[in-house]
Order: sequence, then C-alpha cells, then structure tokens
Amino acid sequence: MAGRDEAAAEAGRGVRAKSAKTAERDQWYANLRAVVLGEGRLCEAYSVAAGCEVWATEIHHAMGRAPSVMLNVATYRVLCGSCHRWAGANPKAARAEGLSLHRNGPVPDLQEGQMAEKCRSCDAEIVWAITDKGRSIPLDAEDGRPKAHPGGSNGRIVWGGERRGVAYVVEVLGKDDQVESLLADGPPEVWVTHFASCPDSKGWRRR
Repeated sequence: MAGRDEAAAEAGRGVRAKSAKTAERDQWYANLRAVVLGEGRLCEAYSVAAGCEVWATEIHHAMGRAPSVMLNVATYRVLCGSCHRWAGANPKAARAEGLSLHRNGPVPDLQEGQMAEKCRSCDAEIVWAITDKGRSIPLDAEDGRPKAHPGGSNGRIVWGGERRGVAYVVEVLGKDDQVESLLADGPPEVWVTHFASCPDSKGWRRR
C-alpha cells in the first residue's frame, strides 16, 4: 500500500499548478464565452455545406488561442461543433470563408456591428469595449448608450474613451471615495461592466 501511495505521489509531481495569471485569464475567457455564446445564436459558417443553419455551441478562435488574442472578441467566430471541426481540419478553406485569420496578420478591431449587441446569456443590451490590457469587455448599455455607474456601490466600474477609432476602457477597483478622487477631472463616461451586473454571472464561474 505504501509503495502505491509513493508511486501516486511521484506521478503527481509532474503536474504544475495553474498560475494566478493563467487562472485570471481563464476566468475572463469563461465570462466572455458566456456573454458571446449563450443560447439562441446561429452558426456563422453560412457558406459551408450550402449554409449551416444549426445553433452555435462553440467558439472558434480565428487567430488561435495565444494570450495576445485569446480575449479579443473580434477574433471569435461562433460555430456548431461540426463546422468548428471542419475549420480546424481545413485552415486554408476556413480562411477563404472568413472563419479563420492568419495568425501573424493584423489583429482586427471591434467592428461597428460588434459595438452594440445583446448578452447571449441574459439578453441585456451591451456595448463592447477594450480594456487598457487589450481585453474585450461588455459594458451595460441603455438605449445604445453607456449607463452611468450608480453611487454607493463598491462594484467594478470602467470608463471609456476612444483610441484610433476603437473604444477602450480603464478599470477602476476600489471604494467610492477612491473612485471619486480618480474621477475628479471628469472622464468622458463611467460605465458598468456587464460581468458584474449580469443576473446569470454566478453560473459562469469555472469549477
């Protein structure tokens, strides 16, 4: 018995624990996946096999899953399982269909059509933006406009601006008095991230 326990312990030594940075990235991706995919969205492989009309269940990373693009929703394509496998097995044809992009090519910006969407998890109106770390983030919207952060809350908030025509945000984490001092000069808008407000967010946690 002792020998078996020692063998099991020895085998476990080769498994490296996930770093805090990797765990944070994986959780962010799980949140994005829930917002982007959810339910009720058709596969984007319209011209494959005479037009796919199956519900999308998976995200295809058009430029791969490198850390620099993994959290950029502009590189996501929502596909059914069959079309996802086809795109992986036929990279040249997938690029011709617009389902894949050259991994060494320019990273696409969020397009105008992607800026205002709905959360696929709860159907709320959202606006896409980019954090200062290059991560996509959904913001709560009201009639297509940013919604001001309510006072008296210590939740995560963001403010937005524009750089090279692309919306971006800077996250502020802290108590209200800290946030108030940071906003003393008046940023253009204060937005609430949908990660914090979505009623389905508790189900996004990775186990």
